[in-house]
Amino acid sequence: MTNADFAINYDALLYLTSKADRFCLEAISKAESLAGVEVKTKPLYEFSQIWAEVLGTDSSTLVRAWDRSARAFDNLPKGTVIITPKDPLWPRDVTDTPFLFLRGQSDFLKKDGVCIVGTRTPSDQGVAWTRVAVSSLDKEFVIISGLAMGVDGVSHIQALSDKQKTIAVIGTPINEYYPAQHKKLQDAIAENGLLVSRFFPTQGVQKYFFMMRNLLMSQIGKASFVIESQDGGGGVSQASYTEKQGKPVLVLKETFENRTYLWPRKLKDPVLVPSAERSCATLKAALEKRKNIQPSLF
Repeated sequence: MTNADFAINYDALLYLTSKADRFCLEAISKAESLAGVEVKTKPLYEFSQIWAEVLGTDSSTLVRAWDRSARAFDNLPKGTVIITPKDPLWPRDVTDTPFLFLRGQSDFLKKDGVCIVGTRTPSDQGVAWTRVAVSSLDKEFVIISGLAMGVDGVSHIQALSDKQKTIAVIGTPINEYYPAQHKKLQDAIAENGLLVSRFFPTQGVQKYFFMMRNLLMSQIGKASFVIESQDGGGGVSQASYTEKQGKPVLVLKETFENRTYLWPRKLKDPVLVPSAERSCATLKAALEKRKNIQPSLF
């Protein structure tokens, strides 16, 4: 069994049915029950009669759908690794997608990471804060960000400059580049860090993918640090996702006290960072505090 074969079939099922993941998983279960053997890693046309019965379609349509997916997967960059929830590398908190596509140092997923996010148009002070925070945090944490312009890009560049570990969670298939200005940066991360995507190579680029990217980032990281963000920005969404998972959301004290923004005071339990230089110490203390909190029996 290979994850790539499974993913090709799965992608073809999504295309054939236009249904959600749950339907495709149920279809696979029905097909394997009828076949009496595992079929999810075999090309759909090898069990065309069974799939035709399960999906209510014909063999020629099955072949076209599978071929479409197989061709797209053939165009994945060399070295792409596909993992599923059964793989040891799978991040524990990722529960809403059946595959992750990786390029680079896959073992980075097993190390503690912190997400650094913020506006695409940071102030000069915001850029400086980001650089200092990254240099503080990457002494003990993998730097995770979303490869967007602004704070994200600064975070990755600073981590690479410091020769530290960085993960880019992207909002496109792993063979796409967005934004185009970050093509060289994306390739540099694939070479020296890790790229992570949840999107099939047939999916192209959709606007809502970037919110899904933020959710995936929050699931992979131990915490999120929002450097600068406008109300309603992606960094605010990242903070919300992180809080819902019971993980720390870090905010610079100066940002929190800036009355230009409403979002910091809407957070339930933000961790205030006194200065960018204290980022690592503050995060370690916050993680230790949460680890020591015992759940109530009542």
